[in-house]
Amino acid sequence: GELWTRPIRDAGPGAAYYRPVALTVMSGLGRLGPWAIHGCTLVVHVLSAVLLTRLLSDLRWPLVGGLVFAVHPMVSEVLAWCSALPDALAALLGLLCICVWRRSVALAMFVLFIGCLCKETAALFPLIFGAAGMLGRRWGWPGLLSCSAIAALRLLAGVSMSSDWMAKWDMAPSALAWSVGGLVWPLPLTAVRDLWVVPSSMYLIAGGLVLLMTWFGRRSRPALSGIALILAAPALAVPVMLDGYLVAERYM
Repeated sequence: GELWTRPIRDAGPGAAYYRPVALTVMSGLGRLGPWAIHGCTLVVHVLSAVLLTRLLSDLRWPLVGGLVFAVHPMVSEVLAWCSALPDALAALLGLLCICVWRRSVALAMFVLFIGCLCKETAALFPLIFGAAGMLGRRWGWPGLLSCSAIAALRLLAGVSMSSDWMAKWDMAPSALAWSVGGLVWPLPLTAVRDLWVVPSSMYLIAGGLVLLMTWFGRRSRPALSGIALILAAPALAVPVMLDGYLVAERYM
């Protein structure tokens, strides 16, 4: 019950950690041991890759897109670390929300609501797919209502954000560069990367990647929206990264 009525801690990073659906699943699977969580995460990730392939069916090379998402080294942390199950669940429910949107907006909003109770990043899916023109014309209000409901629930539960990161914004470019650059050069594979030791080459790799994608996708609305997603995912996690000086692969 406490998982649903309050964040996991009263102070520190845990004061912003309110993901009751994912934590309820983990608390149940955890009684069976870590392999139950790993197995669940693997199944969830495979389902996400299948849904993504289906969503890309009207674009070129949908299977390639699904395979890249499925086997890219950046997903190693989500599959290898039990505590990253919320990331996998949020991705699955975010993609499922898009799949059911045209059939029932109300059902899609409910799925998104549950997804955001796994991890807040689920809210990015209707925003990005809507901007890509894949949800019809009137996608803004339903997405906004669902996100507002999540924000209200978090406030009622007493969720708060640490203000320590506010003075560290000068390190935000390092956080974004290492996150985006990792899509091209994800080595060495590690659970977390220290913001204090970002190699200068990452700025060139990340900047070059964004410029190249923008050039080749400049006439494609879905492509430009995809670039926005690549930038929005780590940007949403910037406060957490600045608070602990760490970049994690699961943020992507």
